[in-house]
Amino acid sequence: RLGYVTDLFGAMRHLPNAMSADRQLRSRAMRQAGNFPIQSTGNTMHLLAMYWLMESLLHNKFTAMACVIGVEHDKIYVDCVGSCLGKVVELVTSAMLRHNHMSYWKDKPVKLKVDVKYGENLYDMKEW
Repeated sequence: RLGYVTDLFGAMRHLPNAMSADRQLRSRAMRQAGNFPIQSTGNTMHLLAMYWLMESLLHNKFTAMACVIGVEHDKIYVDCVGSCLGKVVELVTSAMLRHNHMSYWKDKPVKLKVDVKYGENLYDMKEW
């Protein structure tokens, strides 16, 4: 209706084809209008969690014992010394759940949750 959609953080995606007479172009714009708010909000939340995790690792002087080695969609991969696994899991979980306490999420009916797995490699992961 407006020719654009926004995500929870205010990022905007213009969709000039939303009013197109061409049904194929209009349908594509409608799919994008449905996907963008979810995907963009999720991406921003993930980036914020990554930032908060990095800040926590620095603040707690864990940079010599733990290192973020990768991210994938809504996952954060951290390599750490076995002796600090519990504390690193706590920092990761805290960073990812911080959204539940932020003003933009406080009144949401569904709280975010985090599933943590650990292991020597990606094939031997176990639930925390």
